[in-house]
Amino acid sequence: MHKSKTSSRMSQFELLRIIAMLMIIAHHVALKGVSGGLWLPPGAPLRSISPHNLAFTSFLSPGGPIGVGLFFMLTGFFLIHKYSASVRRVVVQMVVYGWVLGFALLNSNSFGGWRTALRFFKNPVFGGGWWFATSYVLLLLIIPTLNPILQRLNRKGFLTSLFFVFIFWFLGDYIVYPPFKRAIFYYVLGGFCRLWTARPNPRKAARLLGVALAGWCVYAVGDCSLRWGSLVVPHPLIPVHPKFLVPFMVFSLFQVFRAMPEFHSRTVDVVASTCFGVYLLHENPLAYGPSSFWQRLFHVGTRQFISPWFPLFAILDTFLVFAVCAMVDLLRQRFLNPFLDRFFQRCRTFAAGHFEKGGSSDL
Repeated sequence: MHKSKTSSRMSQFELLRIIAMLMIIAHHVALKGVSGGLWLPPGAPLRSISPHNLAFTSFLSPGGPIGVGLFFMLTGFFLIHKYSASVRRVVVQMVVYGWVLGFALLNSNSFGGWRTALRFFKNPVFGGGWWFATSYVLLLLIIPTLNPILQRLNRKGFLTSLFFVFIFWFLGDYIVYPPFKRAIFYYVLGGFCRLWTARPNPRKAARLLGVALAGWCVYAVGDCSLRWGSLVVPHPLIPVHPKFLVPFMVFSLFQVFRAMPEFHSRTVDVVASTCFGVYLLHENPLAYGPSSFWQRLFHVGTRQFISPWFPLFAILDTFLVFAVCAMVDLLRQRFLNPFLDRFFQRCRTFAAGHFEKGGSSDL
């Protein structure tokens, strides 16, 4: 079958998917690259690092929770009308990369060694190695139950559901898997946007962009005050971490891209198709601690963080990690996926023939 060179997807949302993954990687540069591997020469105080570098890590911090929220919100926006969702490709992708990471961990003396590797070999989906991916699989599994309930709600009922899910997520950390509650909240928010909100006009989109940027700045200032304290600001400007602003920023950014003129780009869609693989490849036990790839390959917490060029290094690291991981995932899609598709098709054919033969013999 000949494939059209013109994409049928709404590429403005695929572009948002790419930007969300870049924000997540940048967040990991700040969280795992800097905080997870910060090292100074003996006798050198933290105060010796430029306040601009300290502040820039906090500026990158909001990208993680915002990017994750956008991914789940995109899922809700596009799947709210569905009565089922296939998890096969997602699970297969996790198994493939889980085994790759398992072999990599076997050859490492750090990161838990063979115990962590065994976890990825035995149960890459629910073994705890990828909280975001595990939450995504769980979310897809409950769609046949969740969507019919949401579709029956009116606007007021939808908003009430959002409110209670939000409270359950923020206040019930020890009830149910916390990342899964976050996934449900943003999924419901995405469904609400699809069913009960109109596409914003350019003027409203500009206001929403202002809300998102203002929220980002407030979040960054709060993170900077609480993480670095008087090294950057004279006194805590915000006494509590402003993470409660994240849903408003996620909603605002989503609506900004929804307001964009619809366009179709096969290139954007192909790059966006690698985002889940990019996440699996770069967010794993090899990304934690002083021996992580952030330190061994990029020296983020040592050479880069003490350099006056750290902001530029952090941006280049983000794009380089995305590009390399995306290329790896494209190779998987090009060479491994067709083989796995043929394998599963043969399994289905064999199973169907076996059951038909068994059923006829019973008669």
